[in-house]
Amino acid sequence: MITIKRLELKKTYRIEWLRYITGVDLTQHCMKSFLGTNDRRIQGYKRGYYDINLKEGYQYYYFCAVHEDWIWENNVHIAFREKTGSRIIIDNERVTCLIENAEGIPIYNTSIDHNLPQASNKLFYTCRNWMFANMIKNTFTTQNTLFNG
Repeated sequence: MITIKRLELKKTYRIEWLRYITGVDLTQHCMKSFLGTNDRRIQGYKRGYYDINLKEGYQYYYFCAVHEDWIWENNVHIAFREKTGSRIIIDNERVTCLIENAEGIPIYNTSIDHNLPQASNKLFYTCRNWMFANMIKNTFTTQNTLFNG
């Protein structure tokens, strides 16, 4: 079971969410690019989370925090999946966290499908959520991946 032992935000974030991802929608950006549900225990303007056991059975999980003044480089993005015995440890100017039984997944823009019309839209190609949705799109069945190309 994945457990967020400690996740402390060092800045103020107006929007915070953790998504249990069941598919992707590449016609959307931000949180809407992930099909699934959010963990209701994660809420904006909260500075710390401790000893939270996450639901099991999902291929991917995504934590996002959007800076209160919309300063995008201060946003927090943690993409991860279950891996028994592994830990995610982060300590930087935005967040300190320890997540057990999980491995972090670095987010790159190299998987963006440039055949999609959204790939030329700055709101999409600069969105870390959309980048990650492009990275994982092939791990879901076609019915759980929505395209508009």
